[in-house]
Amino acid sequence: MLNGLNPEEMNLASIALLGRRQYSPYLRDFIATALAARHEVIWWTDDEPVPARAAAEAEILVVTGSPCDRALMIQLPRLRAIISPLIGIENISLADATSLGIMVVNGEVDENAESVAEASIMLLLASLYDLPRSQRKMRQSDGALPTAMMLSGKKIGILGYGAIARGVLRRLEGWGAELSVHTRTPPEQGPPGVAFIPLEALLRESDALLVLASLNASTYHLIDAERIGWMKRGAVIVNTSRGAIIDEAALTDALRRGAIARAALDVFEVEPLDPDSPLRDLPNVILTPHCVGHTVESHAAIPVKAAANVETVLAGRVPASLRNPDVLATPR
Repeated sequence: MLNGLNPEEMNLASIALLGRRQYSPYLRDFIATALAARHEVIWWTDDEPVPARAAAEAEILVVTGSPCDRALMIQLPRLRAIISPLIGIENISLADATSLGIMVVNGEVDENAESVAEASIMLLLASLYDLPRSQRKMRQSDGALPTAMMLSGKKIGILGYGAIARGVLRRLEGWGAELSVHTRTPPEQGPPGVAFIPLEALLRESDALLVLASLNASTYHLIDAERIGWMKRGAVIVNTSRGAIIDEAALTDALRRGAIARAALDVFEVEPLDPDSPLRDLPNVILTPHCVGHTVESHAAIPVKAAANVETVLAGRVPASLRNPDVLATPR
């Protein structure tokens, strides 16, 4: 049973699958689940044309990382929904899909949000406690004075208020830190002890900033040179959301000058990070390749959720993780 649907309720369909090879483990797991539900899966990659069979029959497009715009969508005239097994959907044009009456659904799973929340706090603590320097001291027998800083008593600013941010806030209860959040749409009643404040106040007051917002036109390079200049000298930045929210050149400059003490980055504007990126040479930066929150549990949940979303759409229902709800007024 998938998402509460019995096999008798499942409508057989041709599922088009467009994916970059780097995501092949997710795709293989998804295909195994979809085929178990007796669907036909038509798989192609970025460097191939749309297969004729997909153009003629596909009702669902499962896409991972590949660009998905109007030019592609109109080649699939029977398309009802575009489903991403992943969380991010920056590669999918929501406006084009909505105008064509196509639902866009992402792969939001609880395990992913919980894993990234845990990993964000891990990176926050590793930065505050200057873990890279401790490792160097171990190897070099360096007896220099400590540079670690406690989390307790610090002002922690969180940019964004999605599932990951809320998971971070829950976990930081009891640490003795002062917690603040900036979001475009603050809740009427937030968690006890959490302040919702303007962006400028968040940046000027925080000892550590966790970037947990989604990437869109309003958040692209939101943390630029000017706003980095608002931050306390010696502040820490952690980004486990999307690299392009931060102007990397401006952050690199601030880290070199010591205006920002330390950073922990799991995401970058261009991925994978260029081997010649100056970030790689900075001793006060922790770098991970967009995988710090990828756990065994989240990896297992993602293809199952994608397959469940397929069945929900084919059964004429609306998935909970629909990203363009305006489409419901004029569905294809």
